[in-house]
Amino acid sequence: MLGRFREPARAYTDPVGRALVRLHLRPNHLTVLGFGVSVLAASAFVAGQLKSAGLLLIVAGLCDFFDGAVARVSGQVTTFGAFLDSVIDRYSDLVVMLGIVVLFARTPHARGAVVAMAGLMGSMMVSYTKARAESVGVTCTVGLMERPERLICLIAGALLNLLEPALWVLAVLSNLTALQRIAFTRRATRDAALLRGLVLAALLLLPSLTAGQPLVEEPPVAGPPSTESSGPETPAVPPRAVEPPVAGPQGAERPATEPPVPGSPVAEPKEAAPAPATPAGADTSEPERAWAEALAAYQRGEVAPLIREFASEAARESPIGDYVLYMLAEALTRQEDLAGARQAALGIADRWRESRLAPQALLLAATLAARLADDAQAEALLARLVDAYPDATEVPEALYLLAMSAESRGARDLAAKTYRQLQLLDPASGYAEGAADRLAALEVAGLRLPPFTLAERLERVEGLLRGGAPGPAADEADRLVTDARDDAVVYRALRLAGDAARRLGRWEAAARTLERAVPRAPAAARPALQLERAKLLVRSGQRREPLALFAEVAATGSDADAAEALYQRGRLLEDMDRTPEAADVYRLAAARFPGREAAASSLWRLGWLGWLKGDMRSAVERWARLSKPGGNRVYRLAALYWTGRARERLGDRTEAVLRYREILAGAPRTYYGVLASGRAPAAPSSAPEAEDVPASDASVALPAEPREAVAGDPAFARVELLRRLGLVQYAVEELEALTPRAAADPARLYAVSSVFVQEARYHLALRIFRRFLAPLAATGDPALPRAFWEIFYPFAWRAEMTDAATAAGLDPHLVAAIVREESSYYPRAVSRAGARGLMQLMAGTAAPMAQVRGLPFRQGELLDDPAHNLQIGARFLAGLVREFGDTRLAIAAYNAGPKRVRQWWSARKTDDVEAFIEQIPYDETRLYVKRVLFSWDEYRRLYGGL
Repeated sequence: MLGRFREPARAYTDPVGRALVRLHLRPNHLTVLGFGVSVLAASAFVAGQLKSAGLLLIVAGLCDFFDGAVARVSGQVTTFGAFLDSVIDRYSDLVVMLGIVVLFARTPHARGAVVAMAGLMGSMMVSYTKARAESVGVTCTVGLMERPERLICLIAGALLNLLEPALWVLAVLSNLTALQRIAFTRRATRDAALLRGLVLAALLLLPSLTAGQPLVEEPPVAGPPSTESSGPETPAVPPRAVEPPVAGPQGAERPATEPPVPGSPVAEPKEAAPAPATPAGADTSEPERAWAEALAAYQRGEVAPLIREFASEAARESPIGDYVLYMLAEALTRQEDLAGARQAALGIADRWRESRLAPQALLLAATLAARLADDAQAEALLARLVDAYPDATEVPEALYLLAMSAESRGARDLAAKTYRQLQLLDPASGYAEGAADRLAALEVAGLRLPPFTLAERLERVEGLLRGGAPGPAADEADRLVTDARDDAVVYRALRLAGDAARRLGRWEAAARTLERAVPRAPAAARPALQLERAKLLVRSGQRREPLALFAEVAATGSDADAAEALYQRGRLLEDMDRTPEAADVYRLAAARFPGREAAASSLWRLGWLGWLKGDMRSAVERWARLSKPGGNRVYRLAALYWTGRARERLGDRTEAVLRYREILAGAPRTYYGVLASGRAPAAPSSAPEAEDVPASDASVALPAEPREAVAGDPAFARVELLRRLGLVQYAVEELEALTPRAAADPARLYAVSSVFVQEARYHLALRIFRRFLAPLAATGDPALPRAFWEIFYPFAWRAEMTDAATAAGLDPHLVAAIVREESSYYPRAVSRAGARGLMQLMAGTAAPMAQVRGLPFRQGELLDDPAHNLQIGARFLAGLVREFGDTRLAIAAYNAGPKRVRQWWSARKTDDVEAFIEQIPYDETRLYVKRVLFSWDEYRRLYGGL
């Protein structure tokens, strides 16, 4: 349980580790020393000297605590070191617990001895269950009583002379932890196809053993592997951890987590392809019906029908010939026709070179060649994959297998070179970890390996950051700073270390790292670096130092940096309630840099300073500069609306209405358009202004039936054929690949999105609309078909949502809007903070509510169920509405947490909730509230009468 604080604790342990390194201590020294102290503690227990034993356990615990820090900061993290540390820890636990058993046996105290034995058994089982889980590829760290907790329990019992009660706690909770891990591992492995990579490694290293029968039967799933996988078979190497969580929606500052971008390598978890089915009424040919039936038989385990149908020329020449060949290769492999399977896989690589399956097909063909004992062809195909598809996700696996193949035939130098190439290409991957293990083995076998050059080490740090491993990146960058002597290398390493610290949320540490980088930076780059450093210090809660830094950058930086520094200084002064000084800084920014974004932001804040002190004329003067035609596009609509509000305060209703109508003419379907429509209806003759609506958007004509826009499109026909055959997941992946190529064609994007919605991939459709079609939607063009709006504002799980909202006393359309902004209707969405499901609920918020309702929480699995997630989320939202008495404040609290909104509201400078929303200090929360309120209005407009 305390393991979750390991990453934050590094800020304190690593400096101690560096001090110990300077004393020439190695990690293994501390490991062995800790064991020796544990033996002394056991002797003290046997002698009945409990307090001495407790103090010795503290020393042993500190040794164990800091050996990892010494390993990290000295670059001595090795596989054997981790193995030795784990083994010595087990010996230490055993000797201490045996000492306690002997103590109670000598007393005599039979009950205490039995409890101590139970604690010993539980301690061993906690470690054993973790090790066994990891052996099958499951990272299992759940439970209440891991080693740190057990050690603390024994120390407290010894020092407080409460050893037997402490043993009871240890015995019960450690055995409970072992049971938790058993249950966790069962769930984690229930649907997993594990150890496939180990089989492939055996096939490549020992082809003589695999020339006959296959070691593992292929799983009966129709179709090629999804793009999530690294190929047909992957080494069982555990993935590296990603960034630590930041705060979630029910209580902390975090950017709203959206689903992955279509076409990105990280996408939703893939489902098994559903049984092929032909939609009712679809016009399908006789061959298609036969293919669908063959796929259905294949999923039932019958291989022959698929081989018969997909070996036909009609199937291989169809628009999905690459999929046909891949599935044919799989089926032939299951029938032990390895040569035929290899030929089918090579057919994809030769004829369908642009297919997303081509790299996977080469990997499959190489695997089959190895099973046929044709190592030369296997290596040639893997090399072809690496050369022809350098950006493919299969490349790390191909390199790993190439290196293993070279190692198996005795080419150790080539193997080592390839392993090192992999460590540079994708250092955050499991394959890189496997390569490190093989390189260590080669070194033990006597192969001398030169260390990475400084340039290669910098490349590795960049790769770790790209791969989402900021912790290891920070460690490696720190070592580079220590080892390098060239200022240019040190500067680059410090920049990377600062970036890693920022990604870990260590704002002050990142700022201090950049402070060390400034003297080594080129003179022209120093102001920008100081600006970045000042922003990090602000995030860490500091005030005085960043104020000075902002002033320095404003005086010495480029126009862009100086303008941004002035604006940031003004915001900081405003936060410190030094409003007159802030106003002076804003005026200076607007005067010195009138064409910069920071100048527009400064005018926006100057307007608010006037509004909040009741000076409406000043507010109008500032906002009018932003709202005139050709003004700043970021602030123009907001400035128009608030100019109108200020005019109303001045009693000039006519001018106010003109401002509102100007919004309604250009962007009626926006947050400010909705606000303006409540204060002045649009003029009957209003039409969108050219400057507000790009010409390309204003002239788009979309059909009522989205697919009419792609009639005759070969790429879309390919998607439709996959769908008709029931290969829905592969159709979705093809659509994801189509999206970037359709970016300039709104009609195609509209059609692609409609298919995503039809297959319940609402989040992918929303991502397309938000990125490419939002300006078109903002016009509110009456010619836009209803299908367009229903894609942009989906109402999935409508019955469950309505029931949950009604039971909680909420408008279902409000809940629909929250779901749209929280998860984009992706029921398995998980944020970096751990918020889950449609309404992005944190476990700490949802678990007590589930318990009250008698729902089995199952470590958060309940939140993946849409109905239960909606029930709990609606209840939580209803509670916020009751507490704050205003739905707008409740929406802010749903995102930033009720505690923060209470603080903001208690410190408010206006009772006008619309104005308060504009003052929310967190950009993410302020924008979130506006998006939800606007979506709520759209849902009522679209579905209110149904």
